[in-house]
Amino acid sequence: MRILFFGMEGRFSRPPLIQLLQSEFTVCGVVVPVPPGSPWREAASIRHLMPPRLVLSDLPLLMAPQERTIVGLAWDAGVPVFEVRRLKRAETQATLAALQPDALAVACFPRLLPPALLSLAPHGAFNIHPSRLPQLRGPEPLFWTFHDDLDGAGVTVHRMDVGADTGSIAAQTLVHLPDGIGYAAAQRLCAEAGSDLLLSVLRASRDGILMLQPQDHTQASSAPVPGPEDFVITAQWSARRAYNFARGVAEWGQPIVFDTDDAQMVIREVIGFLEASAVHSGEEVADAEGVTRLRCADGVLLARV
Repeated sequence: MRILFFGMEGRFSRPPLIQLLQSEFTVCGVVVPVPPGSPWREAASIRHLMPPRLVLSDLPLLMAPQERTIVGLAWDAGVPVFEVRRLKRAETQATLAALQPDALAVACFPRLLPPALLSLAPHGAFNIHPSRLPQLRGPEPLFWTFHDDLDGAGVTVHRMDVGADTGSIAAQTLVHLPDGIGYAAAQRLCAEAGSDLLLSVLRASRDGILMLQPQDHTQASSAPVPGPEDFVITAQWSARRAYNFARGVAEWGQPIVFDTDDAQMVIREVIGFLEASAVHSGEEVADAEGVTRLRCADGVLLARV
């Protein structure tokens, strides 16, 4: 099978592409969106991105090597890369149709695929979404997994339709998130689990044994882009929930506020937490300099504020 891959130059798209490149499938192309603020002034709706020319130099390389994006991974494997500006244009559709894909694989592509692209491949289009659909449809499910204190992070591979994360479910799993895990590490765990699911789904589709389960739309919830008000922890939260949320979304760089009836404090760093049982038993944690104990519903959050 020939797979046309849609993704972004971020963490979530890397593991699925790596697994596809190492599998028995042929990746016939990689599609990425035009970056925000791009100075691209061409009339074309899609363009073939060529690798930069290698310029040899006698100067020593002092920069630390960076993780390869999906564009670099594709170039390394000899796979053509396309940067797309207009998905609905006939030029875009003709360019991608010429690659003759059997299936489309999508991981963190920021735009909905129009019907003409969804019908481009005989096996259809499959998207990896980091939630247990129909829960948390939308662009930021992992943020809301931390915010809502869900029992692990879900991962779903679904066959795409014209809606946002509404297509029939092909496979699902639950990813355990240990206490204190950061956003990037959680993304990586979900992407790796989704990669395994994607390969199994593509194999089942190839072999004609894929089973699809329509989503129960009455159970759907949304995962929109959060605003500043969504980074507020209240004293009614459990200490564990507050700790995991503050640790999980710290990489967003948004101020995290602890709100009590008397004051609001901005959390600079969370150190740990004590559950109610530990507090009541007199268990102590050595106080580090500048650490404040924030009383929660069932324990204490240890933080610098």
